[in-house]
Amino acid sequence: MKFDISSLQQSSDKGLPFDFTESLVTDADAKMPFKVIGDIRFHGQVHATGRGDELVLTGEAEGTIRSECTRCLAPLERALRVPVNVSFSADRNAFVPEDEAETNDYPDYPIRGSWVDLSEVARDALLLAVPMQLLCRPDCAGSCPLCGKNLNEESCSCK
Repeated sequence: MKFDISSLQQSSDKGLPFDFTESLVTDADAKMPFKVIGDIRFHGQVHATGRGDELVLTGEAEGTIRSECTRCLAPLERALRVPVNVSFSADRNAFVPEDEAETNDYPDYPIRGSWVDLSEVARDALLLAVPMQLLCRPDCAGSCPLCGKNLNEESCSCK
């Protein structure tokens, strides 16, 4: 979603609130071990920092993912609610490749003229919040490596 920041660039003493809900599914999602289902809600505020063409966004992204448990392979859905704090800059030189950056003082996203892309921010926030191991429950017993039975539902006689 393109978010117009022209009024913020003219007056730095206020923030611009935003609240949108949309589907952020892309072709790249086919390669992910999970799917974002339904719409993502993203709300918060964009503020000028007072340091030239730099903005700060504070907000929250909410969405639901569908995957399978990494231990027992049972299907699962997980609701995610993620706090988001990122910065934007119009200075193209501020975006230094990771291998050249010594500190994390660089902005996260570019300002493109009089707008910023909030969809990219919301999607990144949710994708980075997905745990490496998705479990159907914290005490998941997994599945038997020999017969494949879900050990949460039944035991097996394999050894």
